[in-house]
Amino acid sequence: MNNSSNFVDQIKDFLGVFSSKTKEVFSPVTAIYMNTTAPIRSAWADYAKNNPRESKIVGWIIKIFGSILLIAFLTVLFTALGLFGHIPSTDEIKQLESANATEIYTGDGVL
Repeated sequence: MNNSSNFVDQIKDFLGVFSSKTKEVFSPVTAIYMNTTAPIRSAWADYAKNNPRESKIVGWIIKIFGSILLIAFLTVLFTALGLFGHIPSTDEIKQLESANATEIYTGDGVL
């Protein structure tokens, strides 16, 4: 039991150091984001306070729309990086012979 708790403590220590370093690096960006979005977040808090049911619905709609945008962006990015395989160049596509693709042969090899 002591070994597993020691291992867990080591992981917590590592994550704590990693988290603090990450916060340190991104703190300027976080500060700009927080200052820029403060009016929007304040207005949303007022809206949610006055309209709790509607704010949940609007919140879910925004999350779903954001998720769809994120998935679309990641799909384009991963395709551009070649994670889904080779993308043929324009020249390769122009050199395709569609006549060969539509030929139908019988079982005995006759066209």
